[in-house]
Amino acid sequence: MIANQCNEAARRKERETEMKSIVDRIDFGTHKPRFNLMSEGRWLIKEGRVTQLLTRGDDGKLTFGKKFIKKPLYIFLFNDLFIVSKITDDNFTVMHYCPRNMIEVNVDMAPNVPVKDTNNSHQIFLTILENQYEKLVEILFSSDSSTDKERWLNVLAPAKSENPDETLYERWDCPQVTVIYDYSSRQPDELNITKGDIIHVVRKMSDGWYFGDRLRDGECGWFPANHVKEIVNPHVRARNLRQRYRLLAFTQNYVNSKQ
Repeated sequence: MIANQCNEAARRKERETEMKSIVDRIDFGTHKPRFNLMSEGRWLIKEGRVTQLLTRGDDGKLTFGKKFIKKPLYIFLFNDLFIVSKITDDNFTVMHYCPRNMIEVNVDMAPNVPVKDTNNSHQIFLTILENQYEKLVEILFSSDSSTDKERWLNVLAPAKSENPDETLYERWDCPQVTVIYDYSSRQPDELNITKGDIIHVVRKMSDGWYFGDRLRDGECGWFPANHVKEIVNPHVRARNLRQRYRLLAFTQNYVNSKQ
């Protein structure tokens, strides 16, 4: 028990030192965020240099048949925040930032990029559904290797279940529900829930059962979906924006296929 507490304290101190080093080098410019980057509950997941691929003369559109140029970027992924920056001397000038759940990642939508020394298999097509200016931003970038690409995908893309009847959620982007009817557990792996309880849902099954942890005590278990009601939270807003973006992307692809 004492060893675990010591390890956790050392981990927190290490994260704090790492965050302090990052904060000292990040410049948000004139658009200062409303939050404090040096937050106790924030830590770095992954950082690194990538190469953005841009069409000449049109930074906002990634279309077929155009020549691309390469632009170095440096991106930071925290447990709750995503930052895109450019390197200025030894510092990082922020271009875009958004909550972590406001990014959409797709490796299939990346166009064929005719850039020398760029391996198409290392490309990732990333969409910021809403940045600090409330704008949608599409970024096509390549990583240095297939391993680096997989490591980025592993942390950028949410987990997916191989079971078609199951939906998984990451802790940083999960629905919240409030209990509207009491339920007494009937199995050891079920959760006793009381009207008014708030629960984070991390798994949903198509047959009407959810798995999650209760906010007040962290206890986990299964419970029936018809005993709870979803709360409107940042997850819901991100989900709606994601669904809208996917619909628009599907429509555009369909129109292009008919031309």
